[in-house]
Amino acid sequence: MKKLVNKLLFSVLFPLYYKWQCKKSVQENSGLFIELRYFEMSNNFQYLCEALEKKGVICELYCMGNHRISGFSYMKRCLEMLKKLAVSKYAFINDVNNVIGSITLRKETKLVQTWHGCGAFKKFGFHINPKLEKRFYPKCDIVTVSSPSVVSIYEEAMGLDRGLVCPLGVSRTDLFFSEEQCEKLRRQCLQKLGTGEDKKYILYAPTFRGNAHYAVLPKLLTPTELYNALGENYIILFKGHPAMRDSVYVQEEYQDFYKDVSQGYTIEELMLVSDLCITDYSSLIFEYALLDKPMIFYAYDSEEYERDRGFYFPYKEFIPGAYCAEGWQVVDEILHPSGEYREKRKEFCERFMSCCDGHATERIIEQLL
Repeated sequence: MKKLVNKLLFSVLFPLYYKWQCKKSVQENSGLFIELRYFEMSNNFQYLCEALEKKGVICELYCMGNHRISGFSYMKRCLEMLKKLAVSKYAFINDVNNVIGSITLRKETKLVQTWHGCGAFKKFGFHINPKLEKRFYPKCDIVTVSSPSVVSIYEEAMGLDRGLVCPLGVSRTDLFFSEEQCEKLRRQCLQKLGTGEDKKYILYAPTFRGNAHYAVLPKLLTPTELYNALGENYIILFKGHPAMRDSVYVQEEYQDFYKDVSQGYTIEELMLVSDLCITDYSSLIFEYALLDKPMIFYAYDSEEYERDRGFYFPYKEFIPGAYCAEGWQVVDEILHPSGEYREKRKEFCERFMSCCDGHATERIIEQLL
């Protein structure tokens, strides 16, 4: 029954409804930013929206709410999105979008895919599932990536023609090249934390397990195993992946040391205020490398993750920081760093982030207009 409903939606209803809405004229100087999963404008979109508005483009955000609202409500939001898309001059997506992939986009509309991650780390798209329906990756006019070295990976993973994937950079990284903006955000974050500058901050940002629809917490480093060794000099800032809905329980006695900052803080603020990052398979490592700060990779399940998801490069050779499989190793690495990874971070940036130089937004808008 579900297959039949999907076939009717994607093969009949969505294409016909969009075609009907295309009888209206395109609104010149209109931009539509389409968020698939979340109910706010993501950081890449914010920079592009501001740049377009300076050029006289009237921009609108539309949130589809995929997997966060009921099936019928989601269908209604899909139709509303198609209605807006039909009359938009410029449209932006940052994720898969099988609704847009089910239609033939009118030639007057330019579609840009900014994707939500930098570089190339974990396998995705057709590299995970060769039988994935092609509509999940709509044909775009521009797909932006962070460096030339990942162009072919995105072409194959998204099933795109050559020439569509452009190494123009990633808009949200422009922030890191403005000392004034960075200092402003850092101070803002310290004020919210209310802890002053006499401590060192560790950003703990693991990615989820499972998949984006049913994301679950990984096995976490706990306050009890960290506090005795680090409590006097450090504060842990735990930032959960947006797809994870489970919260982290922190005992009252550790709440000044181990702070859950998953809500109310941007990842950019936390990257700027932190002195060190602990992660596993998160693509934030590409942006964090731009800051030239140390990283520790607590990847207790790297073999299992490699088997189930897969990486584009051998994990332990690829990461620009120390690898740890046990919690005690993480603590030891913080207190007694085992090596100097600065040169590796530099090479990592040159390979995967060469087009993130503070002018990415400018180049994307130039290419678009």
